[in-house]
Amino acid sequence: MPSVGRSVERIRIYPKKSGSGLCDATRIVDDLECFDRVRMAELLRLFQPKDLLDLLETVDRAVCGELSSIQDAYEGGDRESLTESFHKIRGMAGNYGLDPLAEIAGDLERILNDDASADIGEDLDRFVSHAKEACREIAYLMETL
Repeated sequence: MPSVGRSVERIRIYPKKSGSGLCDATRIVDDLECFDRVRMAELLRLFQPKDLLDLLETVDRAVCGELSSIQDAYEGGDRESLTESFHKIRGMAGNYGLDPLAEIAGDLERILNDDASADIGEDLDRFVSHAKEACREIAYLMETL
């Protein structure tokens, strides 16, 4: 697993939503690959689990819920819808520490804006791969909190 770059201190121990046992925030952060660990540690420190779950549900809808729409728009040649989806995901992913996904979405948005005839197939495959991994981490976080 890659290094965070800064150490993440032990943050807080929350009760699990089921009420049985405890949820170690440091362990949660250490298990993440797609999210920026420092930013997620800060979110875990700032928000109660229910509030963070609400935020994660919003990210889940914005990222995971858009994947089939993006595929449909790509297959239908709807570049405007693709651009809007990538713009929205870039902002949402960037705000919550999904930096690689935000960067890829931003790249795709720029390509679509700059070159009306550009084929984004390979970049779209890379985006979908990162988005699916991010969706797995979002699900993990939602189950763990």
